[in-house]
Amino acid sequence: MVPGRPGSDLNWWCGVGCALGLLGGSFSCADLPADSPSQFGKESAIDPDGVSVTATSPDVQAPGATEPGLGTEGAGCVTAVGEGEGEFHCEGIDYRVSAPSSCLQQPCGLIADIHGGTMNGRMQNNNTELARLGTEHGFVVVHPSAPGGLWTSRDDVRVVAFLREVIDAYWIDPRRVHLTGFSQGGFMTWRLLCSHGDLFASVAPGAAAGTGNISPEVGCTFTGEDIPAAPLDVLYLHGRTDALVNFDHWSTLFANLSTHWMLD
Repeated sequence: MVPGRPGSDLNWWCGVGCALGLLGGSFSCADLPADSPSQFGKESAIDPDGVSVTATSPDVQAPGATEPGLGTEGAGCVTAVGEGEGEFHCEGIDYRVSAPSSCLQQPCGLIADIHGGTMNGRMQNNNTELARLGTEHGFVVVHPSAPGGLWTSRDDVRVVAFLREVIDAYWIDPRRVHLTGFSQGGFMTWRLLCSHGDLFASVAPGAAAGTGNISPEVGCTFTGEDIPAAPLDVLYLHGRTDALVNFDHWSTLFANLSTHWMLD
């Protein structure tokens, strides 16, 4: 939970555990209460009156992972490759990269975890614990920190460029690249679904629908040309009484998404 965010007190780590379940981990969402995020199979959805999940894509088709030159200088801004935690600065954004030792010896997945407004990557990880979970489940985890703590759409291309450098530097299976984000990070997650959906196997935005009181930024609207290039697995999480991003905005987004992906 993020301190000072009324209404956002969904069980965030539980939601992230569901995301890891979607990615092939061992976490089960079966015991979540009715108001909590749920996971459904492909081509399924629940009514927007509940916290909603859609999962629509076929199995991701991508080439196999290519073994990097482990222990070398990395790629681009990723100046070193090794197990544990590394910190990098690239194009004005700071990044924490956590990698289990197993990812130096065999292909691993990648999760990017994007923080909300006025936060940073370390605070985001304190809530999601994805660095720890990634180590347990065989994922490299990237936590970017926005300049001044606030994201804008201008940061999207820089974050994507860094993720591509991580993919090049580490032994990443391109079929297991995933994205999640909270609030402003959730809006970025939606936008990257529309603009770079080919990079990800799934996305899990949280508390990000319509517009928020602290930012004019919006995500993927699923209207006009603002649509993903192909179907993709989506897990969405939102507290019903969120004071900064109105939960009711999800109804509009859900309707547009359902129409575009022709969900029942």
